[in-house]
Amino acid sequence: MMLNIFVPKANYTFDVAVEDLPPDSIAYILNYGARQAVVDMTAGVKRADFTTEEECNATAFAKADKRWQQLLSGAVPGSRTPRSETTAKARKIAAELSDSEMDAALAFIMAEREKAQAA
Repeated sequence: MMLNIFVPKANYTFDVAVEDLPPDSIAYILNYGARQAVVDMTAGVKRADFTTEEECNATAFAKADKRWQQLLSGAVPGSRTPRSETTAKARKIAAELSDSEMDAALAFIMAEREKAQAA
């Protein structure tokens, strides 16, 4: 597997095969990346927004756990592969629609959703 690490300020990309890295480097990268992926989800949680420490902690945990569960299931942020064939088909169809066709499709879907919710 290749890693392509783009450094915007240097306008440079480091390209390296993972198997060429020493085991300690691989462990560090995996640990750092997993930690950042999970911790980043709590960035919007501000202690000042909660009346108790427990509420803040529970909210932060829920957000972190959601990301962890996504990672465990393979639902990685930025993934270009849809999780289901239905999603893949919908994206393909949507990409081929004109703006007016997309507007009509969305209007139809929203109307159907409202009917289902009202029932």
